[in-house]
Amino acid sequence: MCAHAAHRAHVALLGSWGRDDILAAWLLACTDTFPDGLPVSVRVVPGALATEDLAFDAAGRVVGSDGEHLWRAVYGGPAELWLPGLAAKGGMDGFDDGDLAVSEPEQGVVWRVSAEGGREPVATGLTWPNGVAVDDAGAVWFTEPAEDRVWVADPVPRVVSEAIRAPNGVAFAPDGRVLVASMYGDHPAWRLDPASGDVEQVGPTLPEVYGDGIAVAADGRVVLVDVEGHQVLALGDDGPDVLYANPARWMAGLARGSGIGGWDADRLYVSDQATHEVLELAW
Repeated sequence: MCAHAAHRAHVALLGSWGRDDILAAWLLACTDTFPDGLPVSVRVVPGALATEDLAFDAAGRVVGSDGEHLWRAVYGGPAELWLPGLAAKGGMDGFDDGDLAVSEPEQGVVWRVSAEGGREPVATGLTWPNGVAVDDAGAVWFTEPAEDRVWVADPVPRVVSEAIRAPNGVAFAPDGRVLVASMYGDHPAWRLDPASGDVEQVGPTLPEVYGDGIAVAADGRVVLVDVEGHQVLALGDDGPDVLYANPARWMAGLARGSGIGGWDADRLYVSDQATHEVLELAW
């Protein structure tokens, strides 16, 4: 099957197929093998499920929402219903003790959820909270895009910045600063000083990019999902590199692998809102 796919890709390169057609040929015929010859190798992780965001728990499972319930899956295994009725799709991340911080946007709540399913509020009364991330000290960072606010709960919630327009996804840089994606601003990615609240943009200005999921790759680059551009970008001082683009996909959430249970820490994982699939990106 893989040899057949390689032949199809070779023929495609000599013909009129586009890059997405070549990728599709590989994925259909070699669903468990990364295709060669692309800037980034991409595959669908069998069984994993997520919509707008995804996270990894301490037991080596990926957690995601179908828009109404929370599901979790081991690497390569089927998704199992975990918390019915908890539509936590706006953002999520794991604590070291195995708990998860998750956003339930429609209810305006960020929850701390235990592995057994118990929950307690981290923050309430919010307008569509998003972009949840837990730092090394256990503080929960999240965004309120409609209010241009970046929050931290450590444990009392407080606003750290209102300087970023429509902040969305959150991650952490190696130097301790907070990385924040922006949906509708003049630039899609920012670094935020957690102590002062000062912000600076990551890379050159990119006014046409809708920033959502954000992460730091194993090679140190800041990587961003551009939802409306249907692409994943690596941001640099000289401009962005397109790691993966597919107009048929509505990519949103982004997370670096946990390194537990097959979720490779050298790879990035992206959620597709349209198909609820999880993509694995490697290079």
